[in-house]
Amino acid sequence: MLSVRKARESDMQQFFDWRNDPAVVAASFTPGKIAMSDHEPWFMRKLSGDDCSLYVVEHDSTPAGQVRFDIEGSRATINYSLDAAFRGRQLAAAKRRIQRVVDRRAGSLDVEA
Repeated sequence: MLSVRKARESDMQQFFDWRNDPAVVAASFTPGKIAMSDHEPWFMRKLSGDDCSLYVVEHDSTPAGQVRFDIEGSRATINYSLDAAFRGRQLAAAKRRIQRVVDRRAGSLDVEA
């Protein structure tokens, strides 16, 4: 079963691992892997800030991916990724669940993906 929940501080290592996954690094705006010493303050700022919403997508209680909304005024940029173990598995339900999160969170925001 798929579920979506707000990210928490205990997810920091998982987000770090996802960020440094080779496929994510290749698609990132920031080239190369990052160090935990850079990731930790970024993650805590995103987790506690009003300008960001972080979500974890879980499959049978196993983290399967993340969705992030970076909010600037009435606009939001969406960042999302799937764990390598869940890529290519035809998880249509995951896509629908993520879309529902996007729809609920976006509300009156102009969203850029």
